[in-house]
Amino acid sequence: MRVVVIGAGSIGERHIRALSRLEETSVSLVDPREERARQIADRYRCVGWFTDLQKVPFESFDAAVIATPADSHVKIAALCVDRGLHVLIEKPLSASLAGIDGLIARCEEKRLTAAVGYVLRFQPAVMKLQELVHGAALGQLLSVQSVCTHYLPDSRPDYRQAYYASANAAAGVILDLSHELNYLEWAFGELRLDASRRAPVPALHIGGEAIADLWLSSHAGVLAQIHLHAADRDNRRECHIVGTHATAAANLLTGEILVTHAAGKTDRFQYPTDRDACHLDQARDFIDAIRQDRPPRCTATEALGTLRVCLQAMQSPMLEPAGPG
Repeated sequence: MRVVVIGAGSIGERHIRALSRLEETSVSLVDPREERARQIADRYRCVGWFTDLQKVPFESFDAAVIATPADSHVKIAALCVDRGLHVLIEKPLSASLAGIDGLIARCEEKRLTAAVGYVLRFQPAVMKLQELVHGAALGQLLSVQSVCTHYLPDSRPDYRQAYYASANAAAGVILDLSHELNYLEWAFGELRLDASRRAPVPALHIGGEAIADLWLSSHAGVLAQIHLHAADRDNRRECHIVGTHATAAANLLTGEILVTHAAGKTDRFQYPTDRDACHLDQARDFIDAIRQDRPPRCTATEALGTLRVCLQAMQSPMLEPAGPG
């Protein structure tokens, strides 16, 4: 399988590292920074590298991974699909809805795989949560709370030059941390946005919201709440699911899940949280989906559902930042 990775930033490099570990897969890359392109190509023994997307011989490849800023995803994916390539698009699918329906239709017409990189679907703890939700252990599902907090200058020191550099890209926590919404939709099905609020943190100097809360509900009546924060020095990634028979509390940073039953009986599960392993499983799933002509773990249609809810939440008025003192 001949794959070209478009974009060799930190996430692009992670895709390259994962793909280079797969047997019978050759990897090339595209990045406008010549020194960066050469460096990454040498590091992972890539077959070739390019600095100009327009000069890439697409007929030499079977698939493309698109790891560029979010507002360029659909345009680049359409270029690849028109040349007959399967695509794995980094999350979020885009920064707007423009062109997505046409892209999906084109993939279906040409029988091409269109996957989206919501890699938390490959984290073992999230997979266990999905299993619990779909099983009978928790009883009738009542509610779920998801939390993701970090301090952006520490977790992504180059955020103002990279991910948050463009006001038209995913320059706010709702799109940046859309993993939370996506894995909840994977477990609970389609979620309807009931209300949202968002607020800036001026000290971060980003164009979008740095704090957001989303309140949602499923068709089955499960109430969901998502809290996102980019200026919290207490890093957390947690999920709390309440059912009539038991409660599941997961720490997705440590991979620990506690399931509390009646009379205080508790089951404890511990899962690995190796990020590279999740990306390797995602790469393997993408390649296998192509070879087996089956849907990938996260399809473009599913990612479009996530994007619709995110964009709706981003329409809520921005609250005024808190004053000094």
